[in-house]
Amino acid sequence: MKNMPLLEDLRLFCQLAHKTSFVATALELGVSKAVVSKRIGMLEAALQVRLLHRTTRRVSITDHGEIVRQWAQRILEDVEQMREAVAQSKLQP
Repeated sequence: MKNMPLLEDLRLFCQLAHKTSFVATALELGVSKAVVSKRIGMLEAALQVRLLHRTTRRVSITDHGEIVRQWAQRILEDVEQMREAVAQSKLQP
């Protein structure tokens, strides 16, 4: 289980892939740009791949990043469906 990506880091990465901006992602999530950068770095370290091409003006997703984004999106959707199923089962007598 060591070096497994955190669910919140996958969520943050999906948001960053959508926004293509560390600043916009940080504003949307209510955290600093440094936090976004650190969490992405930790995710890259856990997966041992580069997820983003970074320049001073632009962020773009790498081929590995696109694979991770697709899987992360599926994982996040599955987790949401799990939460909904559990919530529904609580409502049934």
